[in-house]
Amino acid sequence: MEVGGECRLVVLRSRNRKNLLKTSHSWPHRDPRRTSSHTHILTTVWMAATIALPRLLKRVWPSARFGIPVETAETATASDVTDDTENVHPVNLGFLLAIGAASLWSSRLIADWLATSQGINLPSVIILTSIALMLAQFRPIQKQSGSQVLGMFAMYLFLSVIAASCDIAAFQEIGGLGVTLFLFASIAIVTHAVITFGAAALFRIDVNVAAIASQANIGGATTALSVARSLGRRDLVLPAVLVGSLGYAVGTYLGFAVAELFL
Repeated sequence: MEVGGECRLVVLRSRNRKNLLKTSHSWPHRDPRRTSSHTHILTTVWMAATIALPRLLKRVWPSARFGIPVETAETATASDVTDDTENVHPVNLGFLLAIGAASLWSSRLIADWLATSQGINLPSVIILTSIALMLAQFRPIQKQSGSQVLGMFAMYLFLSVIAASCDIAAFQEIGGLGVTLFLFASIAIVTHAVITFGAAALFRIDVNVAAIASQANIGGATTALSVARSLGRRDLVLPAVLVGSLGYAVGTYLGFAVAELFL
């Protein structure tokens, strides 16, 4: 399961430990549409839950000492329009798209080179994550206008893909394995919710903060941003994105490390 990111379960099986990371190509249910359908369904359900729970728990939630909102929902909604507006020059837009395409191409090229020349089977997603983290540290890239517009567009596209991928039929096609994955992920989410909301109530942290933090852990930066806006907590948008992004960075490495060590 990814830490702080989307609730993902990586199942890798292999008779030869050296070929552990190759098994995704020979696994009988290798179709991502089938094996990831449970993740998309639970992500969608939990996203709706984290929007509804603060409203349902508001009457019984203890008065918050921490995480108190600093602006109203109306102000946040009005500010979102301004935040999503940006002047973009075609050169900047082309540069950002080129950087993204080059990073994706480079990650696959390096992964193929490592597999064929060095005998190291390293997933390209780990290489891509490393490239993205390194590029984000360069100020010329940080200052490029258009990144926010592209990011918001990608966010809306991502949410649409998540909703469209909630394929019940595909989930049923993998039979018992699908049920096992669904139950495991459900237990993990419920356990996470009890600990997160329970600790927030104990320490009298605002329920909206608990919901957004939970979504950053389960759904990642994209869905956490959406939940923060839906709850009218514009002041928590940036923390939600940062925590979710940290989960992507850390969880990608830890997920494959756990699979390599224990499966």
